[in-house]
Amino acid sequence: MAKQVIGEAKAISLPELSVKELQYDFSQRRHAMAEVVVEERQLVFDDIDIERQLDDLRPDLIGYVDGNPVVIEIYVSHKCDRGKVTKLRDRGLRAVEVDLSNVRYTVTKQELEKLLLVETENKKWLSHPEAPAVKQRLRSSLREKVKRANESIQQTSSRNQNPRSAMSRHVQPRRPKAAPTPKPVKEYPSRIFFCKECRHQFSMMSTEALNTLVTVTCTACGADVSTRRV
Repeated sequence: MAKQVIGEAKAISLPELSVKELQYDFSQRRHAMAEVVVEERQLVFDDIDIERQLDDLRPDLIGYVDGNPVVIEIYVSHKCDRGKVTKLRDRGLRAVEVDLSNVRYTVTKQELEKLLLVETENKKWLSHPEAPAVKQRLRSSLREKVKRANESIQQTSSRNQNPRSAMSRHVQPRRPKAAPTPKPVKEYPSRIFFCKECRHQFSMMSTEALNTLVTVTCTACGADVSTRRV
């Protein structure tokens, strides 16, 4: 019935799609940036197809806006698998999944219309062609921000290691003292990750914070990549 409701209305409510990027500096201070790619809204289609073949894919529905397809998958008992999500992203398609797994079989058409055409909490974006570029832009901007923060941390650390240097021009010490041993700057070697979705290998700076994360984001396709060592 869900396909029928969307097909008759030629519309669907879309959730917000925001891209977020997170990095840590040497002091383990968190730096984050985010950008909204798609605002929450109702999308009205010019036309819509139900279970029509799209190359080697067969989505539940395909809506069209100005000739551009929007794939809609209905999740009742099985989520859209990773292989299909990868194909959607590789093709640069807009795709949304509607979660009806907790909806009773006795649900009325009026209740379904509210879930599909009004509410957005039960939907998520599977793919959007603009998301990877936005994520890469945020990552580059954040990398520069963290770099500046790390330089400031190192400069502060250097001044703290030589507290009397600023006073030496004005105060003559009574007797020479051995200079304090500089503290070594902790190095963070890079870790290599492999994305099973797009077969892309990438590296990220290994920090204590990174080791607490369950997943990191692939720099090529935006998929979640496990941080577990194998």
